[in-house]
Amino acid sequence: MRIQNSLISISLTIFILILSTGNVCAQLAGQVVDSVTMEPLAGANVYLSPSGKGLMTDSDGYFRFSAFSKNSTDTLIVNFLGYKEFKILARMFKHNTVIYLAPRSLQYEDSMIVRGDVIDLPKKEIPHAKQQMTLREIEQYGTGEIADLFKTFSSVRLVGNDIDGRSIQIRGSDADEVNVYIDGVLINNLGFDNSADLSIIPTESVENLEVLKGSNLTLLGRGAFGGVVNITTKRRFEKSVGLRIKRGSFESKYFIGEANLPLSSKFYVNYYGQINSFYPEIEYFPGERFSPKSEGENIKTEKENHHINFNYFTETSQLNAKFIGYFLNYEKPFWENKRNNYLGAISYNGHLWWLKDFDLNINYFHSDDNLNRNPIGSARYLSDYTTDRLNAKFIKKFIYRRTEIHFLAEYFHDQLKDELRLEDQGISSALYHADLYENRGSVGGVVSFSDTWENSKYVSYKTFIGVRGDFVANGQNDLSWTFGFQLDYNKLAWKVSTYTNLGKNVKYPTLFENAYLQDITEGSLTDSTFTRIKPEYNNSAEIGINLNYMPSFSVYKRIEVDFAVFRSTTFNRLIQRPFDNLIAYFQTGRNVTKGLETSLKFHQIFKYFNIAGSYTGLDIADPLLYPYRPELNLSTQLDINTGFGIYITGRYFYEGESVGWYYDIQNNFQTVDIPSFYDIDVTFGYKVNIQKIELHLQLSGYNILDNSGYQYYYLKKRYLQISFAAKYL
Repeated sequence: MRIQNSLISISLTIFILILSTGNVCAQLAGQVVDSVTMEPLAGANVYLSPSGKGLMTDSDGYFRFSAFSKNSTDTLIVNFLGYKEFKILARMFKHNTVIYLAPRSLQYEDSMIVRGDVIDLPKKEIPHAKQQMTLREIEQYGTGEIADLFKTFSSVRLVGNDIDGRSIQIRGSDADEVNVYIDGVLINNLGFDNSADLSIIPTESVENLEVLKGSNLTLLGRGAFGGVVNITTKRRFEKSVGLRIKRGSFESKYFIGEANLPLSSKFYVNYYGQINSFYPEIEYFPGERFSPKSEGENIKTEKENHHINFNYFTETSQLNAKFIGYFLNYEKPFWENKRNNYLGAISYNGHLWWLKDFDLNINYFHSDDNLNRNPIGSARYLSDYTTDRLNAKFIKKFIYRRTEIHFLAEYFHDQLKDELRLEDQGISSALYHADLYENRGSVGGVVSFSDTWENSKYVSYKTFIGVRGDFVANGQNDLSWTFGFQLDYNKLAWKVSTYTNLGKNVKYPTLFENAYLQDITEGSLTDSTFTRIKPEYNNSAEIGINLNYMPSFSVYKRIEVDFAVFRSTTFNRLIQRPFDNLIAYFQTGRNVTKGLETSLKFHQIFKYFNIAGSYTGLDIADPLLYPYRPELNLSTQLDINTGFGIYITGRYFYEGESVGWYYDIQNNFQTVDIPSFYDIDVTFGYKVNIQKIELHLQLSGYNILDNSGYQYYYLKKRYLQISFAAKYL
């Protein structure tokens, strides 16, 4: 049996749906132990004997069988590694029955290969609002820009351009208040604002996209006042080779390749690569923030993405090594910008000698941003901004009866080098130079205690307590705490989860911000111990509910509802000038952000339709501290899957009014009201399998109403694209 999901985190839901004249369905869970209902299991085999019909769960945890008669002699069998087999005559199985599997001890002959057996930290965090997007949804959107994937997420907004990169905001936060992880590795760089550039990962390499919202995330969210983005890249264990070609507006060309090679039963290699170029036709002039951009024909952008994974499995562990490379070259008259990013990581998870159930990850992230400007005559301005980060992370879990403890220890060595030179007629002079570094660490843990509500099999609760300590080499340290409570009702077609959380978080200003505010224009490595400016602090609270209803017989398969209200208070806010690499010379008092978010999704209406909608309302007390945040966001989405390869996806999204400020060319302070904005995306596709070849043709249109154009540095211009993919399976 192949187990794609982690055996350690077996807390996913399985619903077995047996289609018959009686419409029989069931839910599978672990045995009741010490008055605690085990969470539902995932990855079980379900089949009929002796007819031999059998299936495994899909991504939603469903099985479908052909109808069986009341006189059938077939036996329904359910098994899962580590549990006793369940058997019952199929004709005796009652509608809406909950099956509890009894645990059993594994014997020596039960050997297996563990795949993807990593401690899933997002699922062990304090309860919070979250949304995710699966591979199937990502493939149907077909976009070349990861920003388009977030358009229908509540409380999520993408900003940026081809020069500054694409970064994310959550619940009105800044981009540097969101932590972004790729396969468990933090990619927030050490640039001016410490935000993560999502351009490093193109959409076609993403397996799963998950957004964790809110500040109270002990294990993953240090300094993440808005939340966390968790990206899982593709990792296949079957042999396959694929090629995709895209052509679109602005003379864009994409060449995308992937290869998955099982070199043995334990060793696998995955490669993904992308090369693309286009002519964006726009300049980035500071004076054109709120008007259409100037067009230019001699502007070219070239990008490359390379991602390679090595996986080695044993019976009890997994060793993974990965390399990610992202290269950008932006050229226009008198201007050339080259950016090189390298990320290398090695991780080990599982058992090692006496130590069990742990993860160890060591990664190194290097970024080099080189700018060559030649604005006047023979004078050239050369800017070289280089950052390096070494990160080591150790995770250990402990389980004792009804209590789980997830412990995290993390170390960072951050270093930056910033240099600006002027060259004219062979003479070079340094205008700015800084070479800084710091060492810091974090130790944290989340303790969760679970129990049933008054011995009920259907109602359970879980209490969470999180504590994290952050330490900087110069002696500064902070202690943060979080608290969460979750109440679950899980019976037959209903699964309802209500939760609340509250806590404190801390964010340290970057090395560059410290150097700038203290006017360090000629720094060296010895300056890493300079007196730091005050950290920013955040206190927040949230109440939410998630509801899933899966009727035994209905025109739709499942309905999912999410609702959350939240309040976030930020202290010692460091004011940054929008669109500039400049910050104000002071830290202000506080800002309060209140909000409401909700989403609704109907799955498989009449088997072929998915309908989703989202709403976000924000109330930011001081818009000058968090400018350009729409007070209202709406989205709707319709997916049509015909069942014979043809699909259609349509999205409508709306951003309400916002308030902004900036300094004009004469350095005068200006405020501006940003009008509301709306547009639509549409995608048509056809996917077909011819023996071992999978063919995929797709036509897409993004921002096709062209309602915003090149306003305020965010490319919301109409973009059309056609792509063709072929994959050998």
